[in-house]
Amino acid sequence: MDYYIGVMQQRIIPLLQEYFYDNWESIELMLGGAGKNEKDKDFLIIKKTVSANQLFVHTTELPEYEKTRYTVQTNPTLKALTRIYKQNENADKQEEVE
Repeated sequence: MDYYIGVMQQRIIPLLQEYFYDNWESIELMLGGAGKNEKDKDFLIIKKTVSANQLFVHTTELPEYEKTRYTVQTNPTLKALTRIYKQNENADKQEEVE
């Protein structure tokens, strides 16, 4: 399993970054979602949203600005890999119904 995770982290995700021009929202859709923090190991990538107000709590006159940052999970579980295929199976079933 470590081999497949390494391939995803070192080859597939960089190719997706290049293919989608670093559009992480599209990469997130392809990989079956994103975890909310480092402890959520059931996803291949982690999505963090930070606002200026969270960073500078003592300043009151900041514009409403949020930045989303994606990172690759360092130690994902097997569920992170199977999530990709289950997502695609559901899409295939949906097409069959239509």
